[in-house]
Amino acid sequence: MSSLGLDENKGPTNFQKIVIVISHFLSSRYDKAHAHVCGIIGAFFEHLENSCEKDTRDLVCEFVSKRQDIPHDLWQQTLGKYIQKLGPQNILQYFPLALLEVDLNDEDYEEKSHSWLLPLLNRFTKVTSIKLFFDHLLPVAQKIRQGLDEKRVRPNTEAARLYEVMYIQIWELFPKFCRFTKEDIHITGELFTITTEMAKQANSQTLKYVFKGLENIIGYILKLPRFSNQEMIRWNNSIQEQANKLSPMLCKTYIMDPNAPKNILNLIRALAFICTKDYLDRIYTKNMEKIIHDKETDKLKGNMLIRTKETNLLVNIVEAMELQDKVYDLTIQFLRTFMNDTTILQKKAYKILSIVMGKVHPSFLLNLFALMQEFKSTSQHAKSTRLLCIETLFEKINFNEQAVEDILVMVQEFLPEILLSMKETNHKTRKTATDLIDSLVKKFTDKGMVEDFISLV
Repeated sequence: MSSLGLDENKGPTNFQKIVIVISHFLSSRYDKAHAHVCGIIGAFFEHLENSCEKDTRDLVCEFVSKRQDIPHDLWQQTLGKYIQKLGPQNILQYFPLALLEVDLNDEDYEEKSHSWLLPLLNRFTKVTSIKLFFDHLLPVAQKIRQGLDEKRVRPNTEAARLYEVMYIQIWELFPKFCRFTKEDIHITGELFTITTEMAKQANSQTLKYVFKGLENIIGYILKLPRFSNQEMIRWNNSIQEQANKLSPMLCKTYIMDPNAPKNILNLIRALAFICTKDYLDRIYTKNMEKIIHDKETDKLKGNMLIRTKETNLLVNIVEAMELQDKVYDLTIQFLRTFMNDTTILQKKAYKILSIVMGKVHPSFLLNLFALMQEFKSTSQHAKSTRLLCIETLFEKINFNEQAVEDILVMVQEFLPEILLSMKETNHKTRKTATDLIDSLVKKFTDKGMVEDFISLV
């Protein structure tokens, strides 16, 4: 588009002339050609650049004014192309949400309040800046929540239900407004405070969006370069402290609340990569020792639901652990306790083993291989997870450095189990076994040991 520009002192640029022509298509004379007009405008929107914002503002506003005249889905798709290309920031500035400022009984409420924005943004917004959410959406959500909590809107009325729906719609957008940069570090305190306060509420429908959004943001935080300046050091210490406070609260909610959002474990896993080593070691050790104690004292059956959830917590934080010294020894003790168990905890133990295999130094693999040799009896629901451990083992082994004899011993040990698993009725088990065979064939081929593999089969 920049190539169309001319000297502004000599009159409208070529680009401005194109905008004028396209705007003409929105006149009433083209009312019967909406599909063609929207096709032209949509294609135009798809080729815009950020520098075009000023010259296209009137066109966008005029197109929005035609919302009632153009078929709804066609209108949404066309304006959606603008949002997908330039992001939602311009639309949010042109049409600020006024959900509480306009009377719900106003027949033009949707137009005046711009509530039509919420489903539009949800449908077409890609990943965008968290700052936009804090500037344009969060204040509106907070006002609605405050009005509902203080009962400014009469409870259990149609108005209260509508505001509740719009409140949820705003938070549904949160996971998409999650791009976090170094310039956003000043809002992390408020971000964790909001999550903590909302986690105390019972609305799991809203919480699942809050949890997903924070999980996405943590993904960006973990990718930030680690600067050594004092400001970043203070921020890093602060965010670790906040994560240490939020994580146990979420863990308790997961264990005790049967209605907790299903994605709460994903957020707990993400937070584990921010929490301090001391906190992770403490919570990991405490839960693992509790589960082992119940097994050794025959109390496991009566506490199975809670202990299963606690084991799920272990599975989700172990990837962030360093697994040194006592923590590693305790993990091996846990695996020895539950790898021959007949309950669902056997599957969880193998899941932890697969993660441990992926984390440890290759020199530990032979010990973990011996552990798997020791415990071969596997229940039906744990077979695919045990195969995953075998797959991880062979992925970690360096076929170029490991002794050929060791590799052949390992393959010979597991090959009958893998081949039998290819006949299992469970689709996941069959697929894992088939993929594992394919992987082994490739490794032996690359090593020039195809004949050795065939002889083993």
